[in-house]
Formats: sequence, structure tokens, C-alpha cells
Amino acid sequence: MTVSERLRALAPTRGSSGTLAGLAAAFALLAVLISAGVFTRFDQFMLDHLAISFRPSLEPDHGYSGLYRPFTANTPTSARVLDVLTYPCSALLSLLIVAGAALLLRRRFGWIVALAPVAAWTIGNVVEEIGKNELTRPALYTGLDGLRFPVPGYTDSFPSGHMIRALVVAAAIVFVWRRALPFVILWALVVAPALVIDDAHTATDVAGGILVGCMLLLLLRAPFEVVLGGSGTGTTDRSYPDPSARTGSAPRIRT
Repeated sequence: MTVSERLRALAPTRGSSGTLAGLAAAFALLAVLISAGVFTRFDQFMLDHLAISFRPSLEPDHGYSGLYRPFTANTPTSARVLDVLTYPCSALLSLLIVAGAALLLRRRFGWIVALAPVAAWTIGNVVEEIGKNELTRPALYTGLDGLRFPVPGYTDSFPSGHMIRALVVAAAIVFVWRRALPFVILWALVVAPALVIDDAHTATDVAGGILVGCMLLLLLRAPFEVVLGGSGTGTTDRSYPDPSARTGSAPRIRT
């Protein structure tokens, strides 16, 4: 089987393509509504009542503080627990996890399957950067000493890159250790509210990250089926699904 045939075998099915289109439309609609301020009151309510560890700052958060460490020396204990929980979603640590999974997958399934989680991680980060650079929302406010002031870091925080990377990391772990599925699902479910409680993102940021993450998981569906059904070394064609099985047509029989 040639490289192009293997790539076609890993392409989304017609059913998956329809689901991808629906998720993309939902993401685009959510982005428009956030920019128009439709969800501002909702995000403000969640910020006021759920972000119990809020650490207000007048400076925008560019996401570098958690690049190489989960928290600083001045971080409250309650926030440290949440920071450690969400730390695998940081750019650096998530990349290390995904790259490690790729190296393990390479030995059995070849580079095409192995690079699938890496490609998903890259696409997710590109979508995050585009969203944060192109979309702005009305200001959200916090209180300090009886005063209300806007928090600049929330104006360009959609979608949540942490949530996107959480789903990609969960998929990468399951790729190499299937029995971890219940644990990574539980972790990903906890990460979503933790990002809001820890004041890292608004609720709609997280919702946008979930939509993008689900699209990436759909793109990883075919490679995951290879991992589930494959038993080869990465150089044999049997680790790749039969394209005819994805279209419903009968395979050609050579005589």
C-alpha cells in the first residue's frame, strides 16, 4: 500500500465528515455570539460565582506563566491543586506527552499513524492562536476592595487552548495505553470546570475548546481504529484499514 493510499484510508468517513461540519458550524456560531456579547452576562456570572481562586491582574495573561511550572510561589494552596491538575494541558508538557506517544506508536504502526496525535496537537494550537488574535469579547469585570475593574486577559482568551490540549493529550495516552481510557475521560471531565474555577478561562472559552477538541478527536478516529486492530510492526500493510471497508464497496479480487 502506497503512502497516498494509507493517508486516504485514515481520512474521515462520510459520517464523520458530517459531524465535523456540524461541530465547525457550532464553533463558528459560538465565536460570533461571544464577540457580539450574547454570553457576556453568563461569563460574568460564572466568574463572580465559580472562580473561587480568582487572582485579579491588570495585565493580560499571555499564557507563558504555566509554560515550565504549574504555579508560582505566591499561588494560594487551593489554586495550586487546580494548577497541577491542569498542568498536563500546558503547551510544553502536552507536547512532551504527545511526542512521547508518537515515538511509541512509531515502533509498531509507522510514522503516518504515529504523527496523527502530533498533527492534532499542532492544529489545535493553530486554531487557538487564530481565535485569540482575531476574536475579542466585551470586557469582563472583577472586584477588589469594593472597586470593579475590567480584566484584559479575558478579552482575547477564546477558545481555551488548555481544553483543546487536554482532549488531545487524553487521546494520545489512550493510543499507547488503552486501559487508561476511564481515567483520562475522568481527568478531562474535571479539567473543564477546573479551568473556570482556577480563573484560567471563561466558561465559553472552555466550551469552544471542547468543540475544537471533539473535532480533533474525530480526525483521530481512523488512526485509533488502526491501533485497536493493528498487530504489526509499522512496516506491514495490515496495520492500516482496508479502504473498501470504509466505503462499503467490495474489495477487488485479483486472479
